[in-house]
Amino acid sequence: MLHLENTNYKRAVNFLLRFVSLNLGRVHLARGTKLYADVTIAAGTRINGPAVMKGHGFVHVGKYCAIGDGLRLISSNHSLQQITLQNKLQHQLTGGSAVGVKRGITIGHDVWIGDGVMIMPGVEVGNGAVIGAGSVVTKSIVPYSVVAGNPAREIKQRFPSSVIELLQQMQWWDWDIERMKATGQLFNSEFSSLSEEQMNELIRSAMDHSGL
Repeated sequence: MLHLENTNYKRAVNFLLRFVSLNLGRVHLARGTKLYADVTIAAGTRINGPAVMKGHGFVHVGKYCAIGDGLRLISSNHSLQQITLQNKLQHQLTGGSAVGVKRGITIGHDVWIGDGVMIMPGVEVGNGAVIGAGSVVTKSIVPYSVVAGNPAREIKQRFPSSVIELLQQMQWWDWDIERMKATGQLFNSEFSSLSEEQMNELIRSAMDHSGL
């Protein structure tokens, strides 16, 4: 798990990312990434191209996410309730802030985010979701759905509801690598070629093997 809340540590990481890619806490950060928000990124996640995470809200990214080039996470917006929209001017005039509510962003486990995606404040992305390249995500995304567009809309669910329910119960992303390898067929199978019953049986077998 990578925690970036300490200002000095954040500055050091951002400085290094200007020149090299980093692997910290089993998290891969591509060269050119800029992490300005307070961020936690769980083990196994890979940010494979320069990303920007900014704003006054907290950002949490789950385990084993695959994140493409050019992701932008914006964890807060300007307030519309005051005359001025510029934060610096508002602070100069009143000592206050023009920043809106700190809403934050949460991305679940095993999420695939395509190139050039923007995710707006307050969004929660469910486990196993897929976000198509170039999408602007303004609303939360349910687990194991595929979304795309501007604004992003749901295209389909990756699996039947019963399969999604079992995957959510199984929480394989919390297993260690050896435990994942021991289930064998679960990670080797092409789910698209299986019936709903076969998918469920495969997941139940893996859960039984793991003592769940």
